Amino acid sequence: MNLQDLGSLGEFVGAIAVMVTLVYLAIQTRLTRKAAEVTQRAAEVTAKFSSMQMLQGVADMYSRWRLARMNPEFAKLLVKSRGSESLTESEQVIYSAAFEELFFTALVSFQGAVESASFHTESVDIIYLIDTFKDNPKAIAEWQRMRPALVAGSSMTGSSKFVETVDKMLEEQGIANQEIANQDDE
Repeated sequence: MNLQDLGSLGEFVGAIAVMVTLVYLAIQTRLTRKAAEVTQRAAEVTAKFSSMQMLQGVADMYSRWRLARMNPEFAKLLVKSRGSESLTESEQVIYSAAFEELFFTALVSFQGAVESASFHTESVDIIYLIDTFKDNPKAIAEWQRMRPALVAGSSMTGSSKFVETVDKMLEEQGIANQEIANQDDE
């Protein structure tokens, strides 16, 4: 075997090695693409599940508020707060705690909508709060008291926007000063 035959044999072996490498790379590329597709589908399922969990959590929080209002003692407290009679200290604590729960629930729900982790729009929570303020004017004082905590206490996206939007709607609806006017009447 001379040098030319060895060169030809080397070219042949090199060509086979290139073909094997190309086949290997094609297989690896296909497997990588399939793995990326599976990962993408898993991420979509995880996001959908996460949004469903978020929605369930918000529904549970709003349910606690509705259940509290159905409690006869709390219902009496709400009716009393709508009248001219002042709440006792213990009634005020219960009243404040209930509205704190509602405000934080609305905030969490609003933030979920802002982050598209929920199936509803942001305005639903604002409208619900505004309607609640219309029914419970003294709750506006609770809102004013809780505003700084709602903004500062939440590291999630949208807490400032939530507070600003509620304040704007209260102002637009003429409800913002309703509690102050009611107190002046007393």
